[in-house]
Amino acid sequence: MKESQFLSYKKGSSFIHRLPSWIKILCVPALSLVHFFVPVYVSLMLLVAQSIIFFLVGFNIKDLLSDLRPVLYYAALLLLFNVFGLALSGTWALEVSSLYLLVRLFAMMQCASLLFRSSTVLELRFGVERIFGRKSPVSMCFSMLLAFLPMLSKIYSQSQNAYLARGGKKGIKMIVKLLPILFSVGMKKAYNMAKAICIRS
Repeated sequence: MKESQFLSYKKGSSFIHRLPSWIKILCVPALSLVHFFVPVYVSLMLLVAQSIIFFLVGFNIKDLLSDLRPVLYYAALLLLFNVFGLALSGTWALEVSSLYLLVRLFAMMQCASLLFRSSTVLELRFGVERIFGRKSPVSMCFSMLLAFLPMLSKIYSQSQNAYLARGGKKGIKMIVKLLPILFSVGMKKAYNMAKAICIRS
């Protein structure tokens, strides 16, 4: 089965897919802010509701895990640091506030996942242009972001496949080795994209 790409569009005919993209673009930041201002139990309930909607509209667990990967890595690092702290000092330093933050980050990332999974790049671009105007700097920056996200995901997938083909194994060691490659290649691609835009403007 083909691996699910990070925040990539998935064809469907659900009510989320049919919703105008500009409405979704306005709702996602608003809902993300709500997660930070409501009690954590409310945020957790919203996270469960978002998960139900996510699966009802036709997305699967692989899509969800692919989009939540950055938060999962952050959670793993947080846990790793606390295990080291426990081993060195004998005290568990993981605070309840850190767990609350993780819940909110998961919820926010899932909001973004629903937006990007249910809208094509063109739909998102037109949605942003409808809100901010076609020649607005915000629209231009967002268009670059939309072009760059799939590119970044592709670079990471290619680097991961090359690493695994050479006998490497998935884990923290793989991430540590691939991050410098992702950063250097991503910076070069971003520079070339910015240069192309300047030439055409």
